[in-house]
Amino acid sequence: MSADLATTIITVVITALIGYLFAIPQIKRQLEADLKRESESIRQQFQADLQKEYSSRFNERKWETYEHFADIIRRLMESIRNKRLQKKQPEIMEELHSFTGKLWIVGGDNVIEAFNDWRKSAPSEDADTSDKMQLLVKLMQIVIEMRKDLGYESSIITPEDLLRTFINDFDKAMAQLKVRGKNSI
Repeated sequence: MSADLATTIITVVITALIGYLFAIPQIKRQLEADLKRESESIRQQFQADLQKEYSSRFNERKWETYEHFADIIRRLMESIRNKRLQKKQPEIMEELHSFTGKLWIVGGDNVIEAFNDWRKSAPSEDADTSDKMQLLVKLMQIVIEMRKDLGYESSIITPEDLLRTFINDFDKAMAQLKVRGKNSI
């Protein structure tokens, strides 16, 4: 091996080693930056997944609470239809109070406002049929707000549409109220 070849090989090896030694910190910084970006991406994905889980659980609780209210209203309507309201009223009121506590926690703002509007409108014992019908309309408005809160934002049904699902002669009753001059709904 000639001296020139040996010198060239040694020069190449030393140059490669020096280049490698200077590249190590740059490679290390690049790896650290890549690791940091990946770590942040994983953290963000974890946060998003956790938020989805919390939201899902909350909506499940909301659904259960609203379903409980719908059941209370169904039983209320049945007791009115069967003329057993006086007998069932204490039980229904107790469940309504229980529902109210749950509503404080999971109820959407519009649901709570509709509920409060209904509560403020409670007629007296001697209220006429029109006042009671107005109360039923406000009760159904709560259900509509619940539906919207559960995801039916573009729903176009009215309280009257919901009342028709339970009161067979709803349109006839409304017509009779109008004839009596009680068109306040």
